[in-house]
Amino acid sequence: MDEPGIASLPGASSLFTRFIGDPDFRTARFPRNASLMTAAAGLEEIAERASQREGLQRAIADTMAGLTLTAGQRENLDRLGGPGSLAVVTGQQAGIFGGPLYTLLKAFSAIEQARRLREAHPGCEFVPVFWIEDNDHDREEISRVSVLDRQMQAFTRSLEWDVPARSMVAVLRFDPSIADLLQELQKQMTPSDFGAEAADILQGLYRAGSSPTAAFAGLLHSLCAEDGLLLLSAARSREGGLFASVIRRELAEPSATAAVMQPALEQFQREGLHIQAQASELNLFLIDEGRRHKLGRIDDAKFSAGDRTFSHAELLAQADKTPEIFTPNVLLRPLAQDSFLPTAAYVAGPGEIAYAAQLKEAYARFDLPMPAYLLRHSATFIDGKLKSLMEAAGLPPAAFWQNFEDVERRFLAENSADNWPDLLNGARDSVRSAFEALSADIHALDPTLEASLGRAAKTAAGQLDMIEGKIRKAQKRAAESQLGRLRKIHACLYPANQLQERSVSSYYFLHKYGLQSLRTALRSISRGSTTIHQIGVPD
Repeated sequence: MDEPGIASLPGASSLFTRFIGDPDFRTARFPRNASLMTAAAGLEEIAERASQREGLQRAIADTMAGLTLTAGQRENLDRLGGPGSLAVVTGQQAGIFGGPLYTLLKAFSAIEQARRLREAHPGCEFVPVFWIEDNDHDREEISRVSVLDRQMQAFTRSLEWDVPARSMVAVLRFDPSIADLLQELQKQMTPSDFGAEAADILQGLYRAGSSPTAAFAGLLHSLCAEDGLLLLSAARSREGGLFASVIRRELAEPSATAAVMQPALEQFQREGLHIQAQASELNLFLIDEGRRHKLGRIDDAKFSAGDRTFSHAELLAQADKTPEIFTPNVLLRPLAQDSFLPTAAYVAGPGEIAYAAQLKEAYARFDLPMPAYLLRHSATFIDGKLKSLMEAAGLPPAAFWQNFEDVERRFLAENSADNWPDLLNGARDSVRSAFEALSADIHALDPTLEASLGRAAKTAAGQLDMIEGKIRKAQKRAAESQLGRLRKIHACLYPANQLQERSVSSYYFLHKYGLQSLRTALRSISRGSTTIHQIGVPD
């Protein structure tokens, strides 16, 4: 089966496609990528600079408190305390029920990349680490969950929170409605031999009183513990003061980060590349009673966060005394992360690659080595029946990455033995030409008749459109069984007009395939290429 290139995925930004297709651009913007697998010297530098290893170990231990670590995880945690170890990091927000499928793809990609790096550099130790971003306050992002229902249509629900606006994910706790949401989703999905197993796993994690971070960590742990993946909460890192050096430096020189990034952004704009995000004068948020407020400048002497104002000196004093009340924005987060993690490589999705392409000069400003940025794996899961349908249809997966109406239109056009579309378009051209010629004569005779002529032209065009619609309906009736098969394929490959990996919940796949088969399928995908979108058929 044809597996399309990653750059052809719908919604790929110009910065991402440049990263994929232009080696010179990768070398210029991601200087460690080219030597990652061949040169140990740069890796040794990263390992030597990691000076907060005890704090890192505590933050991981706190994140994984309550989970039973495997021998491999305990060994990896010990390794991170040693002076020569390195991390292969990936991350995502703490999405309910595991978030979309790409969350799991990221985790297994990081595990596999750590394995490959161990093979390439036998003298170095590489530990896969998953960063759980729970300093965020975007509750909508983590609370939306989508599964495919019994008709293979996207069924989407969101959990509601009775908490103040801008409350951070780290302080949220589930109420009893989380059980109702899980039950509703379970009822929508086609029953499976693994439904009870999946429900048992999630019911034990997603229950009233538990936190999104702990539940998310528990679900990842159930899938990835055997492979030694360690889990690290952004909030635990912040609370442990691990961001302090980056926070202090960002506050010391407002606008400096934006200034060093600006030349590269201007170059991107000249080259017509999409800018993923603009740096702010202060790329920080301030936390006040569990709520996160963006720090902004009022004037040369004053700054604001929410309804509070601060002098520059007050902000610096707060950073020295309580650095844990500050958290980085999306652009500063990688630098805060890499200020204490010995990150050899970060495994990223297309959006993160586009962000990271802007950051080379920011890393230099903070005197931090920029890690290599590697693509996560990308995949769509199908079962044997759907694979057979796709083979019978003879269409590549990319043909379904559009609205179904466009899929249908193309199918009807390519499978029609009639030449009526050409004849109908010829009739449109003839009618248009006739009215245009008539318009010139009528204007000379009586200009007031032009409005009537325009209405007549529109009526004629409308009649031809109506005839086309009737012909297409007749075609559709004749081809309905074939179109029904195409609908099933489209619903799975592009549910709600999004890639499956970006929209369908990890829970759906756990329910459909079971823990062991899903784990096996993800391992298999992670051993494949990151430059193609794989079509996986779990056993």
